[in-house]
Amino acid sequence: MPYSVCILRRGNSRQGGRGRPPGASGSLKAESQEKRRVKQELENTALMPSPPLDPQSPFASMKGHHVALRVPDFEASKRWYVEKLDFRVLDQWISEDPPLRLAYLAPANNDLFYIELIGDGSYQPKPHYTNLSDSLRQAGYHHFCLNVANLDNTIAELRRRGVTIVKEAFEVEAINRRLAFFSDPWGNLIELAQIIAKR
Repeated sequence: MPYSVCILRRGNSRQGGRGRPPGASGSLKAESQEKRRVKQELENTALMPSPPLDPQSPFASMKGHHVALRVPDFEASKRWYVEKLDFRVLDQWISEDPPLRLAYLAPANNDLFYIELIGDGSYQPKPHYTNLSDSLRQAGYHHFCLNVANLDNTIAELRRRGVTIVKEAFEVEAINRRLAFFSDPWGNLIELAQIIAKR
């Protein structure tokens, strides 16, 4: 699977060399020290409880609000999110320095998360990815995520509307999610997530 996930559970780590076929220890020795360190950190993290909320933090008022997307064509981008994803345009305004047009858009039935489109003017184009593995080699911002009730139905409707599906549905048991990825015409990746029952 291109989007590799390490699923760790208490008591699942292998001990010593018991049960391994002859020669298998050689492949373990070939594994880099950095990979072993990362695996150990992941295992330690998986066994830790989630930290509690901290209302006493000086940053306790921080809450997620929006993700900004720099787009080359403001009107075309706005139209795509409205027509393909049923987003609603909530506000529009103009920046004078540099001269740009901006807008807040929100999903069809949710006012708690926005995307901000920043359009027009000069820009540097993003790479356009056809698979998720290639996109994960690019440092920095990668995608934003939208929760959905039924992942398969959502993908089917996106495909019916001509939206590019970058990664078909797959399950990540470690976080109790089914995920998929699609892209807008300007290379911005969007993740879909459906919560599934714990096993």
